[in-house]
Amino acid sequence: MNRFKNKTVIVTGASSGIGKQTAIGFAKEGANLAICARREAKLKETAALCEAEGASVLAMICDVTKKDQLTTFVNAIHEKFGTVDVLVNNAASANVMIPFIQQSENDLNMALQSEVFATWNMMQLCYPLMKENGGSVINFGSNAAQGIPGYASYSAAKAAIMALTRSVAKEWGADNIKINNMIPVAITDTNRESTDPNYQKINEVMYEAIIAQSPFHRLSNPEEDIVPVILFMASDESRWMTGQDFHAEGGLDIHF
Repeated sequence: MNRFKNKTVIVTGASSGIGKQTAIGFAKEGANLAICARREAKLKETAALCEAEGASVLAMICDVTKKDQLTTFVNAIHEKFGTVDVLVNNAASANVMIPFIQQSENDLNMALQSEVFATWNMMQLCYPLMKENGGSVINFGSNAAQGIPGYASYSAAKAAIMALTRSVAKEWGADNIKINNMIPVAITDTNRESTDPNYQKINEVMYEAIIAQSPFHRLSNPEEDIVPVILFMASDESRWMTGQDFHAEGGLDIHF
């Protein structure tokens, strides 16, 4: 459909999961892609898949917890593409399913740095490249912000992102920049491919909970269940929507 032809789209954490499928989805819609992640081989794989769809791609290794690396990334985007039309703040890291009393300041710091500070910094860095022509910022929230046992640090970070989104949406609307939260639940390649026994146990519990609680009684995947919503959020079709939470959770949020 080429909804994003000649548009520049940034996707952080694009080496796997929702980030990877989001980048490919925008490539199929004609966008130029600026993608980053920490894993070089996986990032190159995403870049190649986007280029196969005809996209011009800038791929850089970047740790989103390091502002200097984010600055270098955005400067490279400015040099290659000139402007930014869509920013998807997908990258995140957090330790979960740990009782609060056992969580450390390091757990909290990981969640805050990779999610809140990374989102904050990317928004500020990209604003000068978006304000002239307007655009869309898509941040990642979670219903964990309302409280889930074992998710204290993650929940705190997601609550902060959702509040940040609403606050800045009120400021940047004057520049025709809409800012919304994506709140997804999806089973990604990262979930399926892990060989870590602890991670596999977490996944098993999560799979059972999703199937039991979703009215659809099935699992989900990013390509079919999440990416189309993100594309809508970024497009002109949602031009009158800002500061909102877009729930793509298969009805799981009904239980909150």
